[in-house]
Parts: sequence; structure tokens; C-alpha cells
Amino acid sequence: MQLSQIVTYEDLLQITNGHDFISYLQLLFEANKPPKCRSANVDMIFMFLSISFREEDFISTVIYQDLKQFESLHHLTILK
Repeated sequence: MQLSQIVTYEDLLQITNGHDFISYLQLLFEANKPPKCRSANVDMIFMFLSISFREEDFISTVIYQDLKQFESLHHLTILK
């Protein structure tokens, strides 16, 4: 897909798929880390975000409900 073909917000979300956010967050961590400390890499940040919620808590969030609605609307399986 070329940039000129992107017409909706959903198109942009599909392209970035969260990777840009995680990369930007890693840059923020790197810029603000104390001297002589290890930086959080992209994989560490992804794991941190993945375990931020217990499944029971995640199910009660608006983002979960939005993802389930998106799945249904587009006949996809994103969440288990």
C-alpha cells in the first residue's frame, strides 16, 4: 500500500500495528535512562505491555471490547 492510497484512520492503524508506538516508547526510555543503566529494548517493552493486564482485567477494558467489535465486523480473529 502506498502512502497516497491510505485514506482512513483504520488504514494507518493497520500499517503501524503498534510497532511505531513501541519504538517511540523505547526512544523515550533511552533518552531518560539513568547513566550506566541498561536500556529497555523493543522486545522488553513489548513483553512489559503484553503482561500489563491479567486476562480477566483486560476483558473488562474498552480496548478489548473495541477489538472484539473490529474482529466481528471484519471477520478476523485478533484475540482468543
